[in-house]
Amino acid sequence: CNRIGIAATFAIALVAEPVSVGALVVPWRNNDDQKEKEEDIPSWDGNPLTWDQYQRKVPWYVSGTKTENRHFLAGRLVPRLRGSAAQLATRWKPEYFDKS
Repeated sequence: CNRIGIAATFAIALVAEPVSVGALVVPWRNNDDQKEKEEDIPSWDGNPLTWDQYQRKVPWYVSGTKTENRHFLAGRLVPRLRGSAAQLATRWKPEYFDKS
């Protein structure tokens, strides 16, 4: 796990195409008729042992978001970082995640 890897995960997730999951129910998926809860947003505390799990959850979370709303996801994911991951994120500028 490294700084570039964390930022790259966010950047890739924000521009990734949706993943078709068929009838699979994903607990953190954001449906139009269901308000998103904070605990539905993937979080990570900077622990290298849980990095792979977090890295798998983020693309699923992104795939459950309308394409036109994906530019808002960094603003949801970054505040859910804790511990050393949050300390690293304080160095990032929101403009880094803009697609424009």
